[in-house]
Amino acid sequence: MVIVHENWERVLPACHSDGRRSAGHLRARCPRSRKTAAFFSLPLLITALLAQEDPAARIGKVYVKSEPAGAAIFVGVKDEKGLVAQKDTGKKTNILLELPEGKQTLTLKLAGYEDAAVNVTVNPAAISKLETITLKKPARSVDVLFVEDGWALFVDDKPILDVAGQPAVPPCTVKLALGKHELLLAKEGFKNVTWPLEVMDKTANVEVKGKAEKTEQSNAVGSFDRETKGTEINLLPLLNPAKEAVSGKWIWKEQGLASEGVGWARLQIPYQPPEEYDLCASFTRTNGSDGVNLILASPGHQFMWWMGDWGNSLFGFQLINGKIIKENPTAVNMSLKTGQRYSCVVKVRKDGVAASLDGRTIVEYKTDFGGFSLGPEWSLRDNRILGVGTASPAVFHSLSITEISGPGKSLQLPPAPQQPEAPAPPEKRRLKTLGD
Repeated sequence: MVIVHENWERVLPACHSDGRRSAGHLRARCPRSRKTAAFFSLPLLITALLAQEDPAARIGKVYVKSEPAGAAIFVGVKDEKGLVAQKDTGKKTNILLELPEGKQTLTLKLAGYEDAAVNVTVNPAAISKLETITLKKPARSVDVLFVEDGWALFVDDKPILDVAGQPAVPPCTVKLALGKHELLLAKEGFKNVTWPLEVMDKTANVEVKGKAEKTEQSNAVGSFDRETKGTEINLLPLLNPAKEAVSGKWIWKEQGLASEGVGWARLQIPYQPPEEYDLCASFTRTNGSDGVNLILASPGHQFMWWMGDWGNSLFGFQLINGKIIKENPTAVNMSLKTGQRYSCVVKVRKDGVAASLDGRTIVEYKTDFGGFSLGPEWSLRDNRILGVGTASPAVFHSLSITEISGPGKSLQLPPAPQQPEAPAPPEKRRLKTLGD
């Protein structure tokens, strides 16, 4: 497909003034009009139109990525009256897009999702990379009601903020995407209350009808049915960042439990697992280039599973016989991508441990855990419990455990003593070879 632009004399200089493109192959004589016609592909025409007000404008590149991918990219363009209109670039995410130098406003459009706008400053000297733009499905404001007070609201096993930006506690108003959801209400000393909900165009409120029943352990947050072998337990309702944070800054966000700031951060989970279990976590490293970890426990031993350690170059378990990942046989050369969501499962059994990422087995290691330990820089308040840690900012979207060999225990722990924030990991923690 080719486009003939009647104002070619204004457009071409904007596209070719830097000398990087030849205009020769874009020109052809129009025999009837004595005018030179310019033939453009649609993306080139859009770039030219953006720059036509400034023929000397330089072109830069921007990497635009969305979740989900395939969103059409529109860019704001001023008309002769100075009004901004959205012009379709003809491109879809994820893609490297050419735009004129300076400040630009991009709008992403995808059927079934709300439009998302983002500002970017285009620099011709380097590729500008935006953080992944998460597209949201159309949402409605829904009033959530419950007969009791003081119950934390979770939606689809994730904490949620109300419209005022505070942790949702019914009665409250929350934004929910159209479609089916599961509401969960949790309160210390009581069983969880769940309620199915389908949000439709006309949905305005929902009353959760459930009975507030106390658990046998008054110190437990929520209720766990441990009678059935293989029961999956949502660990997020157990967590109070203000109480359980050992180091670093931990807060609830709409996306989940987040660690913020630089340096090593860890948070204890007041739960003692059984001897055999699966620990499952969904997470995203939101910034930086260092690791995310899960702190695990086997009777008498604590240890950790590292992802993206040593300058984002290694996965593995530590400590094993006092040796860090780089020095023990579980080390695997792998890295994490910042902004990408991952799902991890660590299986702890009597005779060994295995870890997978997004369904792919990374490590299987036979052991009786006699040589497993946890370094003091990652220690928790109690050596029987689980935890999470980060060396770069990250968010945990979900966190659950499947009890295999019997029930675990939720524990009443003293608040974790806050320690000075650990320094940022050394910048040159990288490997030349696996064995050095």
